[in-house]
Parts: sequence; structure tokens; C-alpha cells
Amino acid sequence: MSLSPGARRRLQLALAFACAKEALLLDEPESYLDEEARGLLADALRGVADRLVVGYVSHDEPLVPCRYSYLMSGNSVRPAP
Repeated sequence: MSLSPGARRRLQLALAFACAKEALLLDEPESYLDEEARGLLADALRGVADRLVVGYVSHDEPLVPCRYSYLMSGNSVRPAP
């Protein structure tokens, strides 16, 4: 069976959310997702915020309000404005 990149990403995210016990670390989770799937991802992130530490790397604007946000450029990391 062959999945499209978007379907593969949705499956990966579903497995990550189902298996997460204390923390969820995601690398560009919004890649390959359409607007509807991005909305569902944002809802899911808000839904686990009270029981999991969530960290994710993104080149886009945050999917959900972040408690802490950092900008990385080259070898430097600084708090986002």
C-alpha cells in the first residue's frame, strides 16, 4: 500500500499522539498537511497541552500559542520577540 505524503504525515502524527506518555517532540509537523489537517493538528496540540510537554520545530508561524518560543539562526538561539 502506498500513501501520499499528506496521508503518511497524518498517520505519523496519529501514532505520535497515541504513544506519547510525557513529551511530544515534532519536527515540522505541519509539512504536507492541508489547511483542514493543520487545524486538526492545532486542536490536538491544544488538547494535550495540559498533560504533555510539547516541543516542535517549524518554519511557519506557531500553530498554537506558545509559552516559550525561540529563534534559531546559524549557531545562535535566542528568545523570540
